[in-house]
Amino acid sequence: GIVAFLGFSLFHKYSDSTKQDLKALMCEADIIAPRDTKSIEILRDIFSEKKFSEILKRILFEGTDLAFWAKWKKKVSSNSNILGISVRKPEYATSEMLEKYVNYLRGVIQEYLEKNAEGKVRLFSLSEGVKADHRVSKKIIEGLPSATREKIEHVIYDGNTADIKQALRQCNLVICTRLHAMISCIAMQIPFVPIIYEVKMDHILDEVGYTSKKFSFNNLTGLKEHLDKLLKAVELGSMQGKNVILWDMAKLQNY
Repeated sequence: GIVAFLGFSLFHKYSDSTKQDLKALMCEADIIAPRDTKSIEILRDIFSEKKFSEILKRILFEGTDLAFWAKWKKKVSSNSNILGISVRKPEYATSEMLEKYVNYLRGVIQEYLEKNAEGKVRLFSLSEGVKADHRVSKKIIEGLPSATREKIEHVIYDGNTADIKQALRQCNLVICTRLHAMISCIAMQIPFVPIIYEVKMDHILDEVGYTSKKFSFNNLTGLKEHLDKLLKAVELGSMQGKNVILWDMAKLQNY
């Protein structure tokens, strides 16, 4: 058989014991495909130069997820008037932090629908189990007026990637608190706004040359205003340059 580690991110300051565990895992792998350059840098620090040279031969390329999703590219402009929001509750989030996050997104939803009479909002719950994104989505929905709730669609990932891809592609723009929602938008050229919950999201954005605004899970100040600007740009068909990543697949061959 083949042992493969595909689409992973290394981003913590690891303890010596964890470094030893990582060494053992990587030495057993036939294929190593991290998402970003930062992960390879961490591997280089963990291994001796000689051993790293051996490990490097097993590294395929970064951006495994991007390659998988890229065939679903879409045109940047869209007439669907759907605002997508992928949600998440980070492990470190206190109940107070989550409440602020939920309340702010409620405000974003209400403001968007007030300004777009034909608009809709699509909440994405992409991880279940212990993460239970759907609980966050339901918390957001339950605090909104009934007239607003009627314009919200709740999409829960059930293992069908084709449905999720299609649902994302129909959105004008997606607010991404989930790493995989952000990666999907990059690969499919969907305008997006990142809400950073861990530094691994920063590493992916650095990898693809993203220079537009990003927001922290702990501080969403200015998100509504930035969203207004991006939505106007989408409507005008002028989402170019630093407002949206036009992923170049040739980049995957440069490692």
